Amino acid sequence: MADAYPSHLFPAAGNPKDALTRARINFFVDTWFSKVGSYWFQILRADDEGEKQKLVKEFTDNVGKEIEPLLKDASPFFGGSSKMTLAEALIAPFVLRVYALAKHGVLPQSIVDGFDKLPNFSKWAAEVVKQDSVTYIWEEKSTVEGMIKKIESMKKSK
Repeated sequence: MADAYPSHLFPAAGNPKDALTRARINFFVDTWFSKVGSYWFQILRADDEGEKQKLVKEFTDNVGKEIEPLLKDASPFFGGSSKMTLAEALIAPFVLRVYALAKHGVLPQSIVDGFDKLPNFSKWAAEVVKQDSVTYIWEEKSTVEGMIKKIESMKKSK
C-alpha cells in the first residue's frame, strides 16, 4: 500500500534511504510492541501494590533502554521527521492511554514520572499526544471509565 500511495507516514520502496527509513520504523514499532507495550496492561491487572511498582519500574526502565535511544533524532517525530510517521500512528494511541490513565489515577503516576526522566521519549510523547490526528476521536472520560469497568470485570473473573 505504501508503494502505491507513498506519504510522510511510510515512504515507498525504491531507494536505499527510504528502505532504511522503512526498516527503522518497523524496528521501532516491533520494539514497542514486543518489549514494552504490554507492561501498562500488566500494571492495570496487578492487585498487589508491590507488584505494580515492580512492573512500573520494569516498564519505565525498558522504555529507557529500548525506546529512548531510538528517539535520539526525533525532531519532533520519529527519525527526524517534522510530520508524524507510521511509528507515531501505530503507537500514539497506547501512549495517550498510558498518560490519561495515570492522570486519572488508574495507572500509577510513577509511570509518567519515570517517562519524564527520559528526555527523548518525554519530548516525543508530549508532541505525539497533542496531534489532532491522534486526538480527534479521543474521548478521554469514556475511555477511562471503560477501562475501569474492564479491569473490575477481569478482577472479578479471577
